[in-house]
Amino acid sequence: MTSTEDGWRYYQISAPPDCHGVMETGESTSGLYVIDPFGDRQQPVTVYCDMDTDNGGWTAIQRRLRGTMKFDKTWTEFKNGFGDPPNAYWIGDSMINTGFSRVDLNGTSFSTVDRDNDQDSGNCAASFNGGWWHNACNDAFLNGPWSPENGPWPPESWCPWFSTITTDSNIAEVRLMIKPT
Repeated sequence: MTSTEDGWRYYQISAPPDCHGVMETGESTSGLYVIDPFGDRQQPVTVYCDMDTDNGGWTAIQRRLRGTMKFDKTWTEFKNGFGDPPNAYWIGDSMINTGFSRVDLNGTSFSTVDRDNDQDSGNCAASFNGGWWHNACNDAFLNGPWSPENGPWPPESWCPWFSTITTDSNIAEVRLMIKPT
C-alpha cells in the first residue's frame, strides 16, 4: 500500500505467475484465472487453471474445444497467442518461454503455416493445417483440423497409433498443461 499527498491509498496487486500460484492463494475450482508469468504486472494473461487433475495447479497453455477454432495460424499468432480462454486459445510462445516450461522436445522446432522448421521436405504445418512440433510430420498432432460434427474423423491424420481408435472416435477437448515441479 502506498499513501500519497492527494489522500488516496493505492494498492499494488500482483497476480501469481501460474496456476500453481493461484492454487496456493486458496483457489480450488477449475476455471479462468489471471496470471502474471513475467511478474511485472505488464503482461497479465487469462488462462484456464485445472485444479482437479493430479493435485491441481495446472496451467493450460492450450485449450481446444471441438469446432470452436482452427489452429492453422501464422508464426506471429503462435508467438503472441490467440483465441478466447473460455473457449479455445494458445497462450503464446512468449508466455511459455518464461522459464516455467519443462518440455523436452528433443531438438524439434515449432512449425507454422508460414514458417517451416520441421525435418520433412515439405511444410508439415501447411500440409496438415496447423502449427506443431512436427519433426517429420506427426507422431501426434493435436492442432490439425477436426472432422465435421456429422462425419468421421480419420485418426490417421493425427496419430500413428490410429489402429486403436475407431472411426467413430471424436475428441471433445484438448488441453496442453504445465505445472512447476
